[in-house]
Amino acid sequence: MKTDKLELYNFEKYDASFEKMGTGRKSGLHLSSLVKAAVQAVTGKKLQSIEGEQDGVRAMMGFLWERALEYAFTEYMQAERKSVKKQVKVELDSVLGSPDGVHTKDGVLEEYKCTWRSLRRWNEDPEENFLYWFMQVKGYLYMLGLKRVRFFIFWVNGDYTYKPGRGPQVTTQEFEFTEEELQDNWDLLMAHRSTTEEEKHE
Repeated sequence: MKTDKLELYNFEKYDASFEKMGTGRKSGLHLSSLVKAAVQAVTGKKLQSIEGEQDGVRAMMGFLWERALEYAFTEYMQAERKSVKKQVKVELDSVLGSPDGVHTKDGVLEEYKCTWRSLRRWNEDPEENFLYWFMQVKGYLYMLGLKRVRFFIFWVNGDYTYKPGRGPQVTTQEFEFTEEELQDNWDLLMAHRSTTEEEKHE
C-alpha cells in the first residue's frame, strides 16, 4: 500500500448561508467585537485561539452543528420550524448583529452552540461560566426587542465524567431577561465601542 502523509485539510470557511466568511457581511461595528472587548474587560482574560490548534476548526464545528440541527428539525418538525427565521441581520445604534435564528411564532431568539466545555460548568452557573454567550444573546435580544432566548447546545464531551449516559449530550434551555438586565448589558457593550475597531469587508 502506498499513501501520502497525513495533513491538515485546508478547508474553506463558509457561513451558514454558504458564502465565504467575510463576504456578504456588512462593514461596520459588529456586536461580536463589542462582546469580546467587554468580556475581556470584565474577566481580565484575553480571548484568543488555542495555540497550535487548526485555524477555524472550532468555528466550523459550530457551523456544522447548526446545519445538522436545522436539517433534523426540518425533517422531523417541519411545521414547527417554519416559524424560525434564519440568517437574520439586525442593526441598532450603528451596531450590526447576525443572530442564529428568531422563532417568530414564539417571539424567541434561538442560539445553536457546539462546545467542548463541560456541561458541569453550565449546571453550576451558566451565565457566569459562559459569559460571552450571555452577553451576546442579551445584545441580540436588545437589538430585536425580545426578552427570551432558547439555547440548543451540543456538549461534545458531556460533563467529562465518562460515566454511562454522561457522554455527548444535546440540551435545550430557555432564559428570559428583564428590560433592566438587557439595558445594563447594552450600556456595558456601548462603553467599549470607542476602543473596538470596525470590521471592513468587500
